[in-house]
Parts: sequence; structure tokens; C-alpha cells
Amino acid sequence: MQRKNLPTNEVSTTVEENLAVAKMQETFPKACMKLRMLEYANNRGTGEHQFDILEEHFNRKEFGNLYLTEDSPYERKRLQERRSP
Repeated sequence: MQRKNLPTNEVSTTVEENLAVAKMQETFPKACMKLRMLEYANNRGTGEHQFDILEEHFNRKEFGNLYLTEDSPYERKRLQERRSP
């Protein structure tokens, strides 16, 4: 049975497999759309953490290790999350 007329996968895939497919897209917006489509095809939604993983991948792909310094907004956010209880 399909919900909201969205196609479903005949063989279910894991979140990790869907993230791997999304990382193969050309751009970050295309990767987000692909991940959304794959997750909804498996009757799952998407979460912020999944998009953070994609964002980190595309930032490394585009900027290399320059983006992931302690002064970067992404690293500051991660460090704050680790420090908070």
C-alpha cells in the first residue's frame, strides 16, 4: 500500500545505504532531495542528523579540510553539542 501516492521500495534499504547513494549526487540540494525520496520510499522520514552528515560530506568535498577547522561554524556547533549535557 502506498501512502500519499509516493512509490515504495520493493526491497527495503537502510539509512546508511540511502546516505551513500545521496552522497553520489552532484550537489548538496540534489543529495537532500535524493535522500528524502529514498527515505520516504521506505516509509521513513528524514532527520536533521542525516542532513548534517550530507552537509559535512559536501563541505569536505568542496573545501577539503579547510572547512573543518575549530573556527568553522560546523565545528563550533559540534563542540557546543558535545559540551552541553
